[in-house]
Amino acid sequence: MPDSDTPRRARRNPAVSAGTPKAAATRSGSPVADPRAPHRLSLQIQFDDTVDPAELPASRPQLRRWVQAALEADAELVLRFVGREESRQLNHQYRGKDRSTNVLTFDYAHEPVVQADIVICLPVLQDEAHTQNKPLRNHLAHLVIHGVLHAHGMDHLTDEEAAEMESREIELLHRFRIDDPYRLPDD
Repeated sequence: MPDSDTPRRARRNPAVSAGTPKAAATRSGSPVADPRAPHRLSLQIQFDDTVDPAELPASRPQLRRWVQAALEADAELVLRFVGREESRQLNHQYRGKDRSTNVLTFDYAHEPVVQADIVICLPVLQDEAHTQNKPLRNHLAHLVIHGVLHAHGMDHLTDEEAAEMESREIELLHRFRIDDPYRLPDD
């Protein structure tokens, strides 16, 4: 991303840590990670000048819940909503594809804290939801979760990777009563 468009967090030194997970004490007094404690999340939500936040079919707290559900570690994330031009420019610059795309994830670190920028192109998202006859809110939930899984290093370059990632997405979406996004309408 050009410096002027690069989220502030992305320009920081990636070695910065968000701290340690919540801990409880054992009878002996030594700290033990609480397995029920949610992962810490620092989330910035940004919009480029072409996107009206009122067009999003979900509130900021809902976006945070979707992100939190997909976390597998503490994270510092930027969720940026853009128009077609910024999406096309980023896709061309970083992937060599001269077209806008639904979601791009720029992951900078996986440990000790996941650090990433997730860029969602709202017009592409709207077009896809309409074409695929899906509720826009459900498609947004899917792409947010998809981007967070990419931030954790998951990918779908091979059939095996794709099956694992899709399975995780379906599992997470079901928590929000959202149908399998990969199921065809006739299934």
